[in-house]
Amino acid sequence: ALYAPTTASDYAADRTFGIRTMAVRLGVSRTLLVGFVFQVLSVVVLVFGWSQRWFPFDGPAYAGMGELWPFLVLQVVFYAIFLRRATVGKIWALLLFLSILQGLGVILMLWRFVGQQAWAP
Repeated sequence: ALYAPTTASDYAADRTFGIRTMAVRLGVSRTLLVGFVFQVLSVVVLVFGWSQRWFPFDGPAYAGMGELWPFLVLQVVFYAIFLRRATVGKIWALLLFLSILQGLGVILMLWRFVGQQAWAP
């Protein structure tokens, strides 16, 4: 899901220099649409795995996922918003927001996974 917008952001330069990326092959709009579909699928897979309590959601991480759903939903919402009339600036903003949300989500999940404990220095 994150690969698609990175290729779309460099579309003009890649096309000029003959670099065959996903965006050069599919075009910016289709590439962003593919990335959006992958983002939605990743959330669906997480929802399904979480609902079935599959690893790693069979222990402390199960409860931790409850706090992460807003971050996952926001990723889909931001992707949908930035798909419309994509510009280079909007694509970079999308990458920034997705990176922040995924980073915060991973940090929160790891914190819950270790039992909300920090190691002593």
